[in-house]
Amino acid sequence: MHLTVTPEGVKQANPADAQMSFLLPDSESTQKDILSAFCCFVHFFPTRKTGESWVAEHDGTFLLSIEQGLAVAHRKNMAQYGDALR
Repeated sequence: MHLTVTPEGVKQANPADAQMSFLLPDSESTQKDILSAFCCFVHFFPTRKTGESWVAEHDGTFLLSIEQGLAVAHRKNMAQYGDALR
């Protein structure tokens, strides 16, 4: 996979239908250990089919397109760091 992301958006994703897994984090768990409670559930997959196989085996996870993942990251960062980013 090859991915180019800038502050303006996804410039290139190869393959074009690349997906990423995601998990809505539990705030208490992530404060204790963000790596095992969140980070180990966020992965990139070259196709939706390969991503679907992985999320089927990991409860609570779901797939996002790369663009959707970037949008989630932007919203999270604005909510958490909005004043600093303005």
